[in-house]
Amino acid sequence: MTRVNSKIKVLVAINILLLASLGNCKAFFKDQYNENKFDDIWKGPADIEIEPFDIILQGEDLSIDKQGEYVCAVREDIAHLVEPKWACWGMEAREEHKYYAISTDQFDYIFDADKDNIYVQFISDIINPVAVGNGTLVLLPEGFDQDTFGKDTPYWLKFGPKKHASNTTIHLEITWKGKRGIWKLNRKPPADETAHLYRFNLNQDGTYGVHVDWHPFAEGKVEEDFDFVDLEAPISNMISGAGFETYMVGNMITNGYVLIADEEQDTFEYGDYIHKHIIERNYYYADSEGRSRGFEEIETEIARDDL
Repeated sequence: MTRVNSKIKVLVAINILLLASLGNCKAFFKDQYNENKFDDIWKGPADIEIEPFDIILQGEDLSIDKQGEYVCAVREDIAHLVEPKWACWGMEAREEHKYYAISTDQFDYIFDADKDNIYVQFISDIINPVAVGNGTLVLLPEGFDQDTFGKDTPYWLKFGPKKHASNTTIHLEITWKGKRGIWKLNRKPPADETAHLYRFNLNQDGTYGVHVDWHPFAEGKVEEDFDFVDLEAPISNMISGAGFETYMVGNMITNGYVLIADEEQDTFEYGDYIHKHIIERNYYYADSEGRSRGFEEIETEIARDDL
């Protein structure tokens, strides 16, 4: 049996077992693609006026004023190797030099800063050909309109990686007790060409945490690590949706597998499944020389996770 075929059989078995275990996850929004309902869950704006984004790229003036469309990321060439057969590994912005926006309105959650915790988790992958773009997720308050969702839509939270030329950072803004909090820490996400699992939690005791691929990335007290400014208009603590939006210079950006919950255990159960899914994705997306991740590194990680 070849090395690749052995790997495929192991990953298929893992995927089936993990899917069976997801029934215990009680998050109030779980972005799962295994029922081929991408278009029922996520929707792009119907008709928005795009404010041109101007940039000099390789000595040439470039203006982005066209809207692109997020698509369900399917690799037809490997779909027959993956179980289940959906093989949709997130949503992709593929067409270069366009503006992208997509949102969902399929949940409601009222956040009380004195009583509640919230956990936000998703994957993001900004590959090196992207000169400008972000993989930030926004949580949206009640009353937002999917048909007009875009960069000017008010948001309750914004979190995730963003890139401008060689400057790549993790962006974080929260709504906290009626004010907008902007993260003061300048932290860089992993600088490789693979998808990563990002998690942010905001706690009733005034603390927060950021994790990347299960590893603690930053934690502290909200009052100490955020600069607070008054909001132009009040933001409701009724969270009624989520979305991604970005100008993209280059291609491509992948996001997805959004989980929003009020219990940490939910992030463990779904996150464990997604983390292994990322290993599969990066394995298959790698070329013969292991461009995305070396095969030895992947096998080491699988062994470390007792798979």
